Amino acid sequence: SAQYCRLDDLGLHAELLQGLRDALGTTGGVILLTGPAGSGKTTTAYACLREIVEQTGGTRNVVSLEDPVEVVLQGVAQSQVRPEQGFDLATGLRSLLRQDPEVIFVGEIRDRSVAEVVFQASLSGHLVITTFHAGSAVEAVCRLSDLGIEPFVLRSSLRLVVGQRLFRKLCECSPQGESGIRGCAKCAGTGFLGRFVLAEMLVPGESQLARKILDRVDAPELEQVAREAGFISLEEWAKQAVEQKRTTSEEVFRVLGRKTQSGN
Repeated sequence: SAQYCRLDDLGLHAELLQGLRDALGTTGGVILLTGPAGSGKTTTAYACLREIVEQTGGTRNVVSLEDPVEVVLQGVAQSQVRPEQGFDLATGLRSLLRQDPEVIFVGEIRDRSVAEVVFQASLSGHLVITTFHAGSAVEAVCRLSDLGIEPFVLRSSLRLVVGQRLFRKLCECSPQGESGIRGCAKCAGTGFLGRFVLAEMLVPGESQLARKILDRVDAPELEQVAREAGFISLEEWAKQAVEQKRTTSEEVFRVLGRKTQSGN
């Protein structure tokens, strides 16, 4: 449940956990959490907000604009959009900026008007955490460019892009992986107990990537350059999770679909 999740509870790999914590400590820029519906983006966002409140003892001014507010967070001044009153994401965000917050969580970038205000806010010394519907971290950068966000703004504003999915975790009763799924009372005979997040992390400010973003290259070329700079894709993390018996190849295929076939 998003209600009690902290960053340490999500099952993130150490590199991403550190990358997120470093980004959360900065004073400006955008942390973009991407994935399809049901990939746990809001849960990760709430865990990030909790981390900020706890690490700073509530001294940073943290606000949110959501549609709707899913969980009440201590130490965060949360607002809900009310489109029927003319208080949508874009106008609500402009209104929040007048309160001069330090950290802003915007529920989702849904269109160009919201994207523009998010990036304007990030350029004027606000740290913005937000979610975006995209298939991968690289695709998210390209889609924002297609929405009309200038490449130089993307390059200088995007601190971190996280592409994530939720996977079912193998129960202790199935230590052999898929071939040994037995099922027990604890997991109701399914062989799975609980879920965990797997995520890829893109740092657009890294020099080779930044140049390609400015050149408006397409997603395959951007991913190629990212890989050369050390980017590890979600598919690769998923393969590792299967090898570590955290989940099964069937579960990975269920979540990621055809994308994993070439990697198997």
